[in-house]
Amino acid sequence: MQARRAPRIVRCCLKIHRIVIAMVEYLLTENKSSENTTEYGIMAIDDSGEKLLIDSIAENKSDVKLLCEMLTELDVELCHFENIVEDYLTDFCI
Repeated sequence: MQARRAPRIVRCCLKIHRIVIAMVEYLLTENKSSENTTEYGIMAIDDSGEKLLIDSIAENKSDVKLLCEMLTELDVELCHFENIVEDYLTDFCI
């Protein structure tokens, strides 16, 4: 007769990391200047209500709207918003 083995106890330690993704909404803003021109900017608002506005990015609405849509689509974090707009202005605008 074979000796019965004690059942193996396997302990498993699971580490659960909570990932919090803050959603940022990017909104097109419009600013009428004194020279009867309209300049467009972007306001960023995150889930906590923090707001960041970059006004007067360009006079071309479609360019700023496209940048706004790209920021939203790529889920850009609020901390990178200013640098991305600066890169856009220096690298893609004449």
